[in-house]
Amino acid sequence: MTRAAVETELHDAIDATMDAVYEAFDVVSAVRGSAGGAVGSRAVDALLKRNRVLNERLVEPELDRYRRNARRQVTAMLDAVAAGDPVETRRAELLDASVYVEALREDAPTATRDAVESAVVDRFTRAGVAVTPLVESDETEFWAAARTELSRAGMDDLVAANFSFAPRMREFRDALAFETRLDPGAVLDSPLVAGLPTLAVDYTDESLRAMSRGETRVRRAYERAVDRRFEGDG
Repeated sequence: MTRAAVETELHDAIDATMDAVYEAFDVVSAVRGSAGGAVGSRAVDALLKRNRVLNERLVEPELDRYRRNARRQVTAMLDAVAAGDPVETRRAELLDASVYVEALREDAPTATRDAVESAVVDRFTRAGVAVTPLVESDETEFWAAARTELSRAGMDDLVAANFSFAPRMREFRDALAFETRLDPGAVLDSPLVAGLPTLAVDYTDESLRAMSRGETRVRRAYERAVDRRFEGDG
């Protein structure tokens, strides 16, 4: 199986995950939670009534950014695998494309920062080991290569390495800050809200929740596929 074929499968999995995250993300909850005492103000009330617009202006751009970065990480991992190098040699690329590393607060303790960075690299190291037999396989189709080259345990490990990361980041919740600022006038494109104050939105909790649910949904779909294709294997 060519490196390009593996990359396509993993990119498709990323797309499926982002679609699931989008469905799980409650943008109104994120805005309301950030508003605090401002709930009831003209700015917040106007925003909360425009769920679709909030999704377009906040959720979709953030998920597109996550999608691009996740693909960059997969590319870096596969570059290492194809070259026969340890995935650790692509550490800089993996960390540069990590939304979790980017979201670390400036005052995050060094030990916490190191732990998050290590978790990111370890994830792709594990995924790289799991996917190597597929990259080296003579098969041209993903599941044919998986069935030929991997044991049931090996396939389980590949799935777990790719779709069980967001819950791990909950341990570092206090050191993370997924934040943005919303200008009601710009978001709603209405003179009626022009001049209203911008709203700082911290969507860290909602991001971790939605990412966990998205990963879980796609992981379970892969687990069902593994059950069908590896039926009877120990």
